[in-house]
Amino acid sequence: LLGSSGCGKTTLLTSLTGFSSLDYGSIQIAVSSPSRLGFMPQEIALFEEFTISETFAFFSKLYNIPRSSVEAVIKDLQLVLDLPPGNQLCSTLSGGQARRVSIAVTLLHSPDIIVLDEPTSGVDPLLAHYFWKYLNRLAHTDKRTIIITTHYIEEARQADMVALMRQGVLLAEAPPEDLIKQYQATTLEDVFLQLCYVQNQATQDVTPTAKVVFKHPYAKKRQSLSAVWPHTKAILYKIITWARINFPVFFTISFIFSALCIVACNEMLTSFPPATVGFVNHESGGNCEALALNSTPPCVPSGKYSNLGCQFITIWRSRNPNIPMIYYPLMDEAMSDGRKGTIVAILEISANFSQGIAARMIHGMRSKKELIENSTIDVWGDTTDYMRTLKVEVEMQSSFVDMYRGLLTACGYDKRVADMPPMIIKTNVFIGQDVEVDMFDYTAYVCMNVISGLACLCSTLLLLPLLAVDKMSGVYARCHLAGVRIFEIFLAHGLFLACYNLLNIASMLTIYFTFYWTPRGSVWLSYVLLNVEGLSGIVLGLLIVVVTDSVTQCTSFLIVYIIAMFSFTGYIWPVEAVWPPIKPLSYILFPNTLISEAYRAVEWKSANILHPEVVQAILYSAAFVGVHCVILWLLIRKKASFTST
Repeated sequence: LLGSSGCGKTTLLTSLTGFSSLDYGSIQIAVSSPSRLGFMPQEIALFEEFTISETFAFFSKLYNIPRSSVEAVIKDLQLVLDLPPGNQLCSTLSGGQARRVSIAVTLLHSPDIIVLDEPTSGVDPLLAHYFWKYLNRLAHTDKRTIIITTHYIEEARQADMVALMRQGVLLAEAPPEDLIKQYQATTLEDVFLQLCYVQNQATQDVTPTAKVVFKHPYAKKRQSLSAVWPHTKAILYKIITWARINFPVFFTISFIFSALCIVACNEMLTSFPPATVGFVNHESGGNCEALALNSTPPCVPSGKYSNLGCQFITIWRSRNPNIPMIYYPLMDEAMSDGRKGTIVAILEISANFSQGIAARMIHGMRSKKELIENSTIDVWGDTTDYMRTLKVEVEMQSSFVDMYRGLLTACGYDKRVADMPPMIIKTNVFIGQDVEVDMFDYTAYVCMNVISGLACLCSTLLLLPLLAVDKMSGVYARCHLAGVRIFEIFLAHGLFLACYNLLNIASMLTIYFTFYWTPRGSVWLSYVLLNVEGLSGIVLGLLIVVVTDSVTQCTSFLIVYIIAMFSFTGYIWPVEAVWPPIKPLSYILFPNTLISEAYRAVEWKSANILHPEVVQAILYSAAFVGVHCVILWLLIRKKASFTST
């Protein structure tokens, strides 16, 4: 098949193989199955990470060829095509070498019809000569039908029939010597030029008047269910081989990435961000270091207390050894460092602080107004650093209450008098036994969210190198000719990733439960919930691969989705605080929102499988998987093959 670029040669070939559909017309193929065709596209369409031997092994499994037959065919092709060594990676082959390996893959299963799209492009002339001799042997001795497109017009004289094509029209079809004789030319190129001139002079419309509705050449050739597992097993072999070859990459972006996220969440949030507090003491104690006070203040019956400010500082230092305090003799110096960001808060202890505390304790409501107003601890905080300032304020109040309770106890009073307001706030009532949650401890909350998110995202991320790259390379076009359906490709990847999720989630929980968290709820229920979310991540990844047409699109989509997941599913702020118009999207688009809530309910509330939050999460995840499977089916039902077009 001869013709210039863009004349329709490749479109015709892809229609013959079933990859494209015509507007009208008909195609009749004298083979029982697409697997009896051998097609080499213009793209090299090889797994670049595989060696040549591994490539042959994959396609032999795909076509279910016995090993003895494969070895004989490869030996024959090795002599004809001068193939590189079998242990050489396809990614290291030159253009000509890769094309020869691609030809060998096409001929591996001894097809009845062989379709080659420019097979000799970039091939050494001498090697091309031997290759044509091999094709003639296949055609005349083995009775194979061979269709070749080429730019090299003169080499086409070695074919039995030549078809000349231009602007989507077949100008002539006959044996090459007959064409040369008919048009009284010396070369096929002269024949082609004459035909082009005649076409330019013609004015008639070449569109047929009777347009026959096009029917797919393989529409009636349904495959039996018995082929599902052999095809799935071959794709699994490809996936496992990829994982073995790229084990450092696979292990890093999966297990190590998951483990590092868990360790980072716990280690980075275990200690509160360091903060330094400054204090100015207008009482006689100064920096309080020379007084050597105990954390429990003594009772003074006369009520003439002194240096209670230093008593407060001593209790603070014992409660918060990781938050140092710096003494400033002058308030101006402390304010200067506060503006520079050296300290996050300043405590100013008034000169009458001890007298005011004594008056409050002894006289209560009868205390002098002036004394009360001048006996406070004034606090200046850096509100731009909200969390650290809040931490300091809470600790200051707690330290003061401890000091005041100590005074009351030492003097024989009920220490509950110091509780202002008179409330007992029970913060751990609605969680399980032996579970205590510190208001400033974010490790458990964040880490559980991260584990839930990784259960979904890891399998989605792995589909990029596992499936998206191969889809864009066109290598699955060959698989389609072998009878592999898109369903079988998805089934193989789904099985592999489901097994991967079982191991990855088990490793994450093992690390978390061994080093950071003692499980209070059902471990197996947490494991089941996270694996259910893993299924959601698999179908989500498959959908992304189907709707994108390039690796760049796929990667960009994943980045946007991950950022949105971290923004709207409770990682940064609670879902309840999300802007109301988009709050439903937190539950509709992201499967980990409800799973995270159910996972926390299991760990913090000892929830069982019938708990409302757990039931809701499982039902939603099942609906998420079901809806996405339906969308996948609708998208791929009209696709002839799993390619980027």
